[in-house]
Amino acid sequence: MHARMRGAKLPLPVDFTPPNADTTAQWKRLAVHTKDQLVYRGADEEAPPGLHTWCAVTEVQATIDEVDNLFRSDASRSVGFIESAQLFDRNVLDATIVHTLEDTPAASLGVQWLLTRPMGTFSSLRDWCLLTVQTH
Repeated sequence: MHARMRGAKLPLPVDFTPPNADTTAQWKRLAVHTKDQLVYRGADEEAPPGLHTWCAVTEVQATIDEVDNLFRSDASRSVGFIESAQLFDRNVLDATIVHTLEDTPAASLGVQWLLTRPMGTFSSLRDWCLLTVQTH
């Protein structure tokens, strides 16, 4: 998929969906975490060389409306999703909601994609694929 993305024009179309891949990652909790955030590294034998898989878990205390406005991952928010992502990271260049897996009053589950500026002088653009889970 990464080779296909190289020539892609930004921002990606709202209806863009990458091909599905069936993979299973094994997760290991890292010592580098805070009391508010747990960080895991995934090992996926089927992933391309150099691809890193991470998982971060955090809890947010807020009203339902506040959480809904900040984290909503349904397709109805695709248009304003870049702006929402930039609230958390000003280095976000492009962002889209790839797929909404579940959206109920009790929970939402979705896949998001972000493109960020290089993290240093000699690094390249970074893209991130996020699985977001929210329980209300």
